[in-house]
Amino acid sequence: MVTNNGQIKVVFPPGAVDVPIIVHFAPQPLPAPLNDLQPILAFNLTAQDEQGIPVTTFSLPILILIRYSDGDVTKIDEASLTIYYQDAASGQWTALLTLVDAANNLAWATTTHLTQFVLAGTQTATPHRVYLPLIVKNHWPG
Repeated sequence: MVTNNGQIKVVFPPGAVDVPIIVHFAPQPLPAPLNDLQPILAFNLTAQDEQGIPVTTFSLPILILIRYSDGDVTKIDEASLTIYYQDAASGQWTALLTLVDAANNLAWATTTHLTQFVLAGTQTATPHRVYLPLIVKNHWPG
């Protein structure tokens, strides 16, 4: 399944689910920063079988592959990019083990369930300039 103009790809391996399913992708507004993490993409994945019964878990991990742009990570440490999912019961964001290919602007992770996901990374430090006054000790020749 490829969504969002090819930006997100979800791969279901054979045997991940026993019945045919329909998968729905919905872009989401970016959540507020997660501690020191800056979200750059948020989306929700849901699925249902042919009778409309929700399918939320899978017997084998599915792959979520996200393509991002250089513009998405101008103020983010690219190596820190991680895909998080939101626990429906607690509302907490939990990190998935995420691999990043910075040369090709790809991040991917596997999961066994569908929910809301976000791609986020650590903000890079903005250099701060400090101006200190020049204090010269009273020094008179003489």
